[in-house]
Amino acid sequence: MISYKLQVLILTLSVAITSYSPAIYIKEKNPYPIDFSFFYPLHHQGKINTKELNECSGILCSQNNPGNYIWAINDGGDLPRIFLLNKKAELQCTYFLNGAKNHDWEELAGYLDSSTYTLWIGDLGTNTNKRTWVNLLTFTEPLYSFQKTDTLKNFTTYYVKYPDKIRNTEAFVIDQQTKELYFFSKEADSSVVFSISIQELQSNDSSTLHLLYKLPIPYVTGASLSADGLALLLKNYSDVYYFRLGKLRLKNMSDAQICRIDYTREPQGESISWAWGNQGFYTLSEQTSNFITPMLCYYKRNLPSPKTH
Repeated sequence: MISYKLQVLILTLSVAITSYSPAIYIKEKNPYPIDFSFFYPLHHQGKINTKELNECSGILCSQNNPGNYIWAINDGGDLPRIFLLNKKAELQCTYFLNGAKNHDWEELAGYLDSSTYTLWIGDLGTNTNKRTWVNLLTFTEPLYSFQKTDTLKNFTTYYVKYPDKIRNTEAFVIDQQTKELYFFSKEADSSVVFSISIQELQSNDSSTLHLLYKLPIPYVTGASLSADGLALLLKNYSDVYYFRLGKLRLKNMSDAQICRIDYTREPQGESISWAWGNQGFYTLSEQTSNFITPMLCYYKRNLPSPKTH
């Protein structure tokens, strides 16, 4: 059996020879240093055991289902469904959103409103630059009861548009404390950051995002904000960026302490999510070849030891 590292090497070489890939053409001169002190090296949790999840574009750790479950979605063109995995990357259940459409699903986020935890799907992709608006689907997180499939009938759709021009975006987060959504565009040389409050969202009309600032991070494909809003992870094809926000919040994150972590590149790796209790984070890649099975990866956080007296 071919090892996972050998699979990645073969795929990288084949892509380099035959086609363009942003993962290869990202500039090597990076303004942010690599810091090895915040997270431990990669640990493989397990291989995806279903061919249905073959183009994973977003993951999110479940909050309502005990036992370390992870939600995942496929990229555009797939059925309107969301997958529930265990922490070994084994498929547990597939939920179908009745009446929804997967234009270009790119990201998953969660939001706790009072006592209700909701999942948010970002239908944000505009690779063809033809969509003048993008949309968000939100619904109460399902409780898993060991069924193989289920149908979700109740969800809300919100429509948003950019204030300047059509942009391709694959990453967004929700700040629980400020009740705001933040979007990170995917561009060749940077990421433009936009925001909107939950109160501004409309289900019967499109709301306009607010332009904030630009980050010198190209090809952003995934984002995850810690539950306390103090730490942000941004991902592209080659790196994971760790933002220590502190009290700055996301509106001022351009002034945050930023570094890259010791991340092992994946074949077309786009997804990222903080683990439960912010103890680390998970990543998951697409299936870019028939002989490479996507692997759920985990990076444990190197937390300081409790002080002793």
